[in-house]
Amino acid sequence: MHNANSSWQLRNYSIAIFTSALALLLSLLISPLLESFTFSIFFIAVVLSSWYGDRNSGGLATLLCSLAIAYFFLPPIYSFSVMTLDGTIQLGLFVSVSLLTTELNAARKRTELRLQESENRYREMVETVQDYAILRLDPQGRVVTWNTGAERIEGYTATEILGEHFSRFYTASDLERGHPDYLLQTAASEGKFAEEGWRVRKDGSQFWASVLLTAIRDRQGKLLGFSQVVREITAYKQAEEELRVRARQQEAIAQLGQLALSGINPTALMHETVTLVAQTLNTEYCKILELLPQVDLLLLRAGIGWQPELVGRTTVSTGNASQAGYTLLFNQPVVVTDINKETRFRGSPLLFKHNVISGISVIINGHKPPWGVLSAHTRHQRTFTQNDINFLQGIANILAEAIDRGESAQALQESYSLLQSVLEGTNDAVFVKDRQGRYQLINTAAARIFGNSKDQIVGKDDTQLLPIDIAAAIRETDRRVMTRGRAEIVEELVREAGSLHTYLSTKDPYRDAGGNIIGLIGVARDITERKQAEAALLRSNQRLETLRAIDRAILRAELSEQIAQAALERLTSAIACQHAAVILFNFNKGEAQILAGQIALNFTGSVVPITELIPLETANKIQPILYVENIACLSSRTPALERQLKVGSQSFLAVALLVEGNLIGELTLFANTTAAFDSEDQAIATEIATQLAIAIQQSQLREQLQNYANQLEQRVTERTAALVEANNELQAFGYSVSHDLRAPLRSMQGLAQALQEDYSSQLDSDGQEYIQRIIASAERMDGLIQDLLDYSRLSRADMKLRVLNLTEIVTEAISQLETLRSRQAQITIEQPLPEIIGHRTTLVQVLINLLSNATKFVPAHKQPQVRVWAEVRRVRGAEEQRSRGAAGAEEQRSRGAAGDKQENSPSSPSSPSSPSS
Repeated sequence: MHNANSSWQLRNYSIAIFTSALALLLSLLISPLLESFTFSIFFIAVVLSSWYGDRNSGGLATLLCSLAIAYFFLPPIYSFSVMTLDGTIQLGLFVSVSLLTTELNAARKRTELRLQESENRYREMVETVQDYAILRLDPQGRVVTWNTGAERIEGYTATEILGEHFSRFYTASDLERGHPDYLLQTAASEGKFAEEGWRVRKDGSQFWASVLLTAIRDRQGKLLGFSQVVREITAYKQAEEELRVRARQQEAIAQLGQLALSGINPTALMHETVTLVAQTLNTEYCKILELLPQVDLLLLRAGIGWQPELVGRTTVSTGNASQAGYTLLFNQPVVVTDINKETRFRGSPLLFKHNVISGISVIINGHKPPWGVLSAHTRHQRTFTQNDINFLQGIANILAEAIDRGESAQALQESYSLLQSVLEGTNDAVFVKDRQGRYQLINTAAARIFGNSKDQIVGKDDTQLLPIDIAAAIRETDRRVMTRGRAEIVEELVREAGSLHTYLSTKDPYRDAGGNIIGLIGVARDITERKQAEAALLRSNQRLETLRAIDRAILRAELSEQIAQAALERLTSAIACQHAAVILFNFNKGEAQILAGQIALNFTGSVVPITELIPLETANKIQPILYVENIACLSSRTPALERQLKVGSQSFLAVALLVEGNLIGELTLFANTTAAFDSEDQAIATEIATQLAIAIQQSQLREQLQNYANQLEQRVTERTAALVEANNELQAFGYSVSHDLRAPLRSMQGLAQALQEDYSSQLDSDGQEYIQRIIASAERMDGLIQDLLDYSRLSRADMKLRVLNLTEIVTEAISQLETLRSRQAQITIEQPLPEIIGHRTTLVQVLINLLSNATKFVPAHKQPQVRVWAEVRRVRGAEEQRSRGAAGAEEQRSRGAAGDKQENSPSSPSSPSSPSS
């Protein structure tokens, strides 16, 4: 290397000596003819020496030419001494101009060298990008450059595609409609064109791509060609969540790009980077390791999540001894799913000490060897995606570019261009302001808000671009952010295209390299549609809740006045109004009753003529809703409207209360502003009026029903009293009849028995039969009277129910029946009989009657057969206990009540069953 430098320097010196000698020779030849051109010839020699050589050769040429001029051309001739003032000035000017020219040429060469280095770095960075096809087109659309990402995505190698028209990437349908030419024309006229659509690979397969076509022009505006960035988003299109994550990562890249261009010092930038990466990737740890080639170690320059005392002190081994070292060795991003199962390298003690499980690391390029490694880690097992790798690599690239940006002004310009591409590639408004609020940088999306070009906006503040009230609110937020030094997310209102738009703005302090706040950086997203949707949803929920509250209030109320009052209380919370009333009409009387609220100084309970409220000619005409935006503009007004106008009411809304098409009243609202009720207010009032009309009708029906019930109750009371009186009279009659009938019956029984005992021998067989019939009839009559008395006693007895043993009840009933023994009836009781709840005396009497009936209707020459059993049945949710005799015919249950009528019936069953007890 030293020999090469020496050889190169010797060549430069040779150029200086040769050009100086040649200039001297030419000057000596032409000086007799053109003496004034002597200095020009020597100056040309200096320019040539510095142009084709370097600063040293230019200086040597300046020295040699100065000596030649002083010796041969300035008096005294052939002497290096310059004795005249004019000669001294001429020689001084020659030396000054020559040295200045030499320095300018040297600066030009340094600039060209830096430019070449920057272009090489940019080309290397573009070539390493795998996820983007970055290519350049000439003005006709032919491919001029082709990177590795383009080869991977499109399938063509650079040799195959260079010089070909970019239309071969488009589908047949796109070609038929001339879409590629349209893209070129649009990008040329508007500066860029972005779209998403299907693209065709070399093998014919299609993929969904996001394409950004940007026109490239020189400073004079001449079109040099186009740059096209193609990104395959087939998988992203199918996964909205992944797109959201990607957008957040791009936002982070843009934010870091802004921070990098703000002039912040590298240490602070690194700390901001690890924080941003950890937040974006949702990891607990992030670190930046700087490679120290002298000791072959990686120094922890910045990090988040690690113990604070480790940053700036801890080192990590290179090679296979750590993930970061393996990343440098492998020269590719490294993803670790579970470090405990990793076989490619050994985990560093730093990771194990912090319980790291998964991680991702990429190289920070920009140097040879690389500057270092950027890593993110988590304590939970996680599979990092390709998007995560690309994001981290993008962050690493920006970080590397930020580290290198101080090396040349051209590198800084490239970083600024990258930032511009990011800014112009987003639909969000991005802007930078100085501390006075003047816009220093703004993207097209932000300029669109103000309706001016970017050049017309830069240098102006919000007071010059927006209404004073909106500008004041924005400036107050800006002042707070710059004063506190903290980022804020706020919602701001901006008038755009004649309407107010809501923007969600993220504003961060803008700091210089020393950390001093010199302005702010903002990103604003138009959320007008979202806010409108949220407001509509909120109004809908409030409206629904109001209607529900009215429903509940109406259900709790009983009287029409209470229902109307409850409805008005909820209605005024949903609709802004100053006066409201619920009115009921009585067209038969021509009156209107104020159920709730007030109208025209008439309060709740007032009754006024209908004509006070509505015109007489429209009183019977049904109009569902009447809305007057300005009462004062009505040509004719009712007395009520006149009074409301005097108290300040400006607009009026009346909704009819309709029940089955019949007008029963109206809901009336007044407001002190014109056009106060919009369509939503009218819809709410209509719904409430519908509910209110139904509720009032139901309340009136309840009142009528209550009146009917009261009348019915009064009738029942009167008839019950009459029935009690009749029952008492019937009981008295029963006692009287029983007593009066038994007296002659006893006489008839006694005389018949005396006749039978004393004169039976004197009577023939017919007489004997007649006497027997008289005695039997008297006994039957006595039994009927006894039954009547027993029944009357039962009706007066107090029924106290208790648990009874049915077997004991049946046994007691059988023991009291002499008929069973006299007839030698065969009684079968099927056990077990259940316990029941009943009145003992009544139940015994019922069983006696049933058993008596069971034997009574059996012919005399047959032995009665009686079977008693019990069944438990559920009837209407309760258990019904039944005791049945031998027969189960349905007609026997109806015949039990008319047993006396069937006493002599030839069709009576031999063993009737007993009805339910």
